[in-house]
Amino acid sequence: MKDCIFCKISKGEIPDERIYESENFFSVWDIHPAVNGHTIVISKKHFDNFLELPSELASEMNNCVKETCKILIQKLSVDGFNISTNVHEAGEQAIKHLHVHIFPRENNDGVTLNFHKK
Repeated sequence: MKDCIFCKISKGEIPDERIYESENFFSVWDIHPAVNGHTIVISKKHFDNFLELPSELASEMNNCVKETCKILIQKLSVDGFNISTNVHEAGEQAIKHLHVHIFPRENNDGVTLNFHKK
């Protein structure tokens, strides 16, 4: 994907500050953080979204998320996390490259998820 920003980051064409890295995934600070410490785990190889991720890479992706969370606990002294991935436009996927959001949370931080009951 020639114009994919996450592919460019993965290839080193755009500088980043990696928090954690494995063979097929890496984590970086989100450039438009929703909360303090908002981080994203990105696949090095281009997959449009979670549904395209080969099953044999799912465990490695989950481990990258887990190790990134451990680092965030140490660096930021957070109390918990929300972890999500968006799929397709209806799922609010803005960049068509597999990535997982990690939202560090603190007790009583006042942050709420905006899901409305129907």
